[in-house]
Amino acid sequence: DVSRTRRQRQFINALIEEAKGITISQISPLLNSVLKYVKTDCSVGKIISLGTQALTEKWYNFEIVSAAIPSEEHRLDYHGYSWVWIVDYPAAAKALQETIYGKTNIELNEDRVSAIQLLTRYGEY
Repeated sequence: DVSRTRRQRQFINALIEEAKGITISQISPLLNSVLKYVKTDCSVGKIISLGTQALTEKWYNFEIVSAAIPSEEHRLDYHGYSWVWIVDYPAAAKALQETIYGKTNIELNEDRVSAIQLLTRYGEY
């Protein structure tokens, strides 16, 4: 899943880079060629409206921040009978809040034991 979403982020970043050079009059023809390959519940009118707003307000000048949550630090790949992630959800939630808001209201006790620590401590991993 991480590789799939990484490819999606690369694609979206490439679209944004290409969109920097288009004009408002080019949005509709571009959509006609792209929407053949995209399934969305957004109407063409809504997409044109957002595209026009994005160009006029220069949304492409904003920094793009990308993060995989849970990060490798907060997950453990476990492959017993099947391949699963063991996730330290409180730590992942704290990291997500810090990524989005630059702060968090989640406090983690220093002596807490995560699911990852339990697995590695008792040799289940």
